[in-house]
Amino acid sequence: MKQTVLKYGLISGIIAIGLMMITMSLHDHIPFEMGMLIGYIGITLSFIIIYPAMVSYRDKVGGGTISFGRSMAIGLLISLVSGLFYVIGWTVVYHTMMPDYLDKYTAATIESMKKAGKNAAEISSAVKKMDGFREDYKNPVLFVLYTLMEPLPVGIIITLISALILKVKSKNNKTIAA
Repeated sequence: MKQTVLKYGLISGIIAIGLMMITMSLHDHIPFEMGMLIGYIGITLSFIIIYPAMVSYRDKVGGGTISFGRSMAIGLLISLVSGLFYVIGWTVVYHTMMPDYLDKYTAATIESMKKAGKNAAEISSAVKKMDGFREDYKNPVLFVLYTLMEPLPVGIIITLISALILKVKSKNNKTIAA
């Protein structure tokens, strides 16, 4: 399992970093919300490799079968490995290419809130929250945790879906064989 997790986690992580770099290169040329959408599409694409990883493990190691729990473990560990690559990529991008990212994020949020008709108190409250986030971001541990919170939920969802698909396929194959 270790070999499968490392191989596919590495592939997923490289895809995540590559797509992040493409997205960040477009950052100043597209609306902020579009950049976030493209970023999450990239994260999702990088995790699609989870299903083939589970199938590979099933076929090469499991003798054609894989349990739901083993599928979940493989997918979650691949998500974690890929997520760590994502953290490394974002750390480099944030500290070298986009040290003003939080300023731009705050400005985009304020502009969006104004367009949505939010009042000054709501905007002020949001700015205070973002200022707190900015302080949290200076702490390396919190920086890593906040950054992991972007890709991991997507990886968990794709892992669950992939494990369920394999469980259903496995159940259907047993029914046909019987």
